[in-house]
Amino acid sequence: MDAIKAVAKEAGYAYVLDVNSLIVAPPADDIIGLVKKKLNIKDPAPAAPAKTTPKTN
Repeated sequence: MDAIKAVAKEAGYAYVLDVNSLIVAPPADDIIGLVKKKLNIKDPAPAAPAKTTPKTN
């Protein structure tokens, strides 16, 4: 919560709402990336797609 408050203050936001509370919002206003950066949280690397073997009859 402290990180969210700090990011909101630094970015000049008066309000921060949970994304589930919104019907429409511009993606540019999503501060989750800034909060993760402040907390030094890195997104995991995307998983490699699973290899499939073709079926033989």
